Amino acid sequence: MVIRLSLAGLAVVLALLIFPVAGSWAGLAISPAYVEASFDKGRPVGEFLISNLGDEEERYRIKAVHFVLTKNGGLDRIPPDEHSLAAWVKFNPTEFTLAPKTKRAVRYVIIPQGNLKAGEYWGAMELESLKTTTASGKDEKGREYNIEVLPTILVPMFGKFGNVRYQGVVKEATLAKGQTDQSLRVLLSNTGDGRLLIEGQYVIMDGAGQEIQKGQLGKFYLLPGMEQIAASRLTSKLASGSYKVRVECRSPQLKESLSNEFDLVWKESQ
Repeated sequence: MVIRLSLAGLAVVLALLIFPVAGSWAGLAISPAYVEASFDKGRPVGEFLISNLGDEEERYRIKAVHFVLTKNGGLDRIPPDEHSLAAWVKFNPTEFTLAPKTKRAVRYVIIPQGNLKAGEYWGAMELESLKTTTASGKDEKGREYNIEVLPTILVPMFGKFGNVRYQGVVKEATLAKGQTDQSLRVLLSNTGDGRLLIEGQYVIMDGAGQEIQKGQLGKFYLLPGMEQIAASRLTSKLASGSYKVRVECRSPQLKESLSNEFDLVWKESQ
């Protein structure tokens, strides 16, 4: 029995969070680390520069895939949907060998199809190493198996068309108890047509309206039509009681911040 595992997701999440000029992962460098394109001017073209920083020859395969970010901040590769540009992307070459300490360009063209609606579309270039790592083992029934690990990297590609609506809402805030701490969990929803780069903060006040704690919600992308939970561990535990939480999230895509206030009741037994 052979089990094939594909390791992907970390690279694209990092790129979505910080958008570096170039990405480097385990002996491999890719530039740029993301693509921004406009479909208002026809067929976007460009190239990725792939560099083998290691000491061994490598073989790679390239294809376009679609993905979404889950409510808890994970990444799922899914079949193309109405937001996907994956089916429109053509790469040249799609498979190649790269000698140690060398680099080569991989060209791409994005050919939009059909009558586009105003909004944002996305996908990713998936770079898959053809050098697999194999491990053997036995399951609980004593059956032997081999696991083939296929290292892959996803580089996000975004394109927009027409007048894109950017809007969102802070839907709710809840307190959660961990094994040794407490955390604030804020649910945000993207109600527009374009992704939002969110950077949030919160203030917790007691029943008298006095600030007792504040913190950051981090920085992340919220894709169109999606919801995501931003969690932050509290610096000190809250005693049982009633509290008010004010949340404010900024985005360069929005003229005004997304903000909301919530009344929360916390019991230490929760």
